[in-house]
Amino acid sequence: MEFKWQRVALIACVLATISFCAAAVPIVQQALSEREAERIRAVYASGLYHCNDYPEDVDAFLQRFLPSQPILSITTLPAFSKAQAIRLVGDDLYYFELAFPLYKGSDTSRPVLNEDAPKILKAHITGRTAEELVSLLAGDIRHARAGFPKAIDGTNYIFRSSGQNCAFSWSPSSESRAGKVTDLFLRLARHAQLAGEAAEGSDQDIYAAARALRADVGGG
Repeated sequence: MEFKWQRVALIACVLATISFCAAAVPIVQQALSEREAERIRAVYASGLYHCNDYPEDVDAFLQRFLPSQPILSITTLPAFSKAQAIRLVGDDLYYFELAFPLYKGSDTSRPVLNEDAPKILKAHITGRTAEELVSLLAGDIRHARAGFPKAIDGTNYIFRSSGQNCAFSWSPSSESRAGKVTDLFLRLARHAQLAGEAAEGSDQDIYAAARALRADVGGG
């Protein structure tokens, strides 16, 4: 009889342990989930800024050279050099280098966009790379929450994924989320000048960089 009571006590102890663990698992999972959400918020805090304005005149001008509306747009506006732009139409990548200065003086109070013919390069990227880029930038634009930069000179990088949504970065540091997202523009600009095996390797690098950035905020 004494042996049976010891056995019953052991079973009761095991069941109590299982019940405790079962109750603790959701609490631990919630704590981990909250910690991950906080980490992701911190990542976005070093990312893009919410747009207060958008260069619609530049968009309208570049649209003249495109077969249809782009699924992704990146425009760079340096303070003292030529503006550049990337437009992604399907799997076709268009790179533009606009005339300098970007605006001319006029008889009106507003400067007029310089519509001298831009330099245009066209390249191809794979469908998976295009999809990865659009998904990444749509998420970063949606979560744009960095503090507004207090700077005058530098380069403004403006991102738009669809419709009227946009976000930007201003000469970001390379270690920040904004710097890593902005680096994609530089990769795409270089890609537009490549062909053959070099272009294939570049496409793979762009895909890997975009995918890694998406994975860093839980979108892998």
